[in-house]
Amino acid sequence: MTLVVNIRQRLQEIVSAALLNSHYKNLPDNPEFPALIWEVETAPEEQWSMGGGYDRHTVNIIVLDYDADAFQAIIASVRAAIEADPYFQYEDSSGDSEYEPNPLVYGQYLIANFRTPRY
Repeated sequence: MTLVVNIRQRLQEIVSAALLNSHYKNLPDNPEFPALIWEVETAPEEQWSMGGGYDRHTVNIIVLDYDADAFQAIIASVRAAIEADPYFQYEDSSGDSEYEPNPLVYGQYLIANFRTPRY
């Protein structure tokens, strides 16, 4: 029997270890920087193996800061933490991001995929 993985709890632990000022989906009003925002979309993997039983989790992480060098270090820390997770599959993409409310804030995004057993 396989233990069902709580991916949101697991991801919160990963991103919080990289930056305590981490938020699921939205920043609070009047945010402080550096900040990390993350969200996850989960879908069943019907064709991955005979009989299925796996979920794919696409995780979008955005790091924001006034200092471009500082957020690079945070992204590197997040990347190392997610790659060490046994459910990590691959990094889909990463690159520059924008924070529209304040053009002085730099951003970097990272999209990663995880796979967990459903049962």
